[in-house]
Amino acid sequence: MDILSDIYLKFLSINNPIINLLMVMVIIWTTGGGSLIGTHLIILILKVAAFFGLSHVIGIIIYPKLSKYFSSREAKGFTFALIMALLFGVLAEMAGLHIILGAYMAGLFVREGIVSKELFQKINDRFVAITYGFMGAIFFVSLSFHIDLTILTTHTLLLVTLLLAAVVGKVAGAGGGALLGQMNKGEAMVIGAQ
Repeated sequence: MDILSDIYLKFLSINNPIINLLMVMVIIWTTGGGSLIGTHLIILILKVAAFFGLSHVIGIIIYPKLSKYFSSREAKGFTFALIMALLFGVLAEMAGLHIILGAYMAGLFVREGIVSKELFQKINDRFVAITYGFMGAIFFVSLSFHIDLTILTTHTLLLVTLLLAAVVGKVAGAGGGALLGQMNKGEAMVIGAQ
């Protein structure tokens, strides 16, 4: 694939989880008795915009300036990255979003361009060990306690409709955009299925 395909794939890999989490939040909010009418919708949009705006300011402007002070020793760099993840998680919760969205956003800002390659590798190794070895398992176990399988029988049509809309919308939206971007059908299908 060419450079343009690579850029599209990177864009989708960053934005798809964010969009998916926002959609799940809206579904949970509306099925939990909330409504997305009038002022509720405006408040939700303002909270989400404030979260992403503040995330941008912290992640793009403030974090790079502060990170140089924490890149001299590995323990400080890891601790700083962990504090940033917790800060973004708290900001997401304050905006009414899920804490995992905030942690995900923080992870987008910890990159090699800001810290040294060695420190980045050490931070990455520690986060992978903590996430996959411990926190990931706890997250999925806690998530399973909130699953209500009766929805499969009570809202079957809604679930099938959402699943079909998600698959068709993703393939058509991302793949169609790639086709409009002068990519061939094979590359567009890869991007649509990404």
